[in-house]
Amino acid sequence: GKREFNVFPYVTHCALDIICETAMGKCINAQEHNDTDYVRAVYRSSEIVFQRQRSPWLWYEVFFHLTPLGAEWRKVVSTMHEFTTSVITERKVYHQELEKTESASHDDVGIKRRFAFLDLLIKESKGGAVLSDKDIREEVD
Repeated sequence: GKREFNVFPYVTHCALDIICETAMGKCINAQEHNDTDYVRAVYRSSEIVFQRQRSPWLWYEVFFHLTPLGAEWRKVVSTMHEFTTSVITERKVYHQELEKTESASHDDVGIKRRFAFLDLLIKESKGGAVLSDKDIREEVD
């Protein structure tokens, strides 16, 4: 017999892995560990956005934030921001350590390193003079 197979969860977990790796340089293994706070927050935020789009009374910020759904939205966004902030801190430490060692653009065999989008933002932030951590988080989120 032919059975239906829902590929949506597999594709979305794979996409989340790819996006996090590309944007933040962080491997979250959403395909294998799909029950983390961050993965649940990403899923729930998408559901809330979809629900809000279908409910005209939730389109106005003031009304939305007064509802239980608005409170839940703030909670999941906070979870996602905490994760991103921790990754930014982790990557900044990585770059500081990298500067202490040899050249940041080549490894020991001369192959150019590939940096994630977050790494490029950190490098160009000039220690917060150009981009603050909040600015960087907004770009990566």
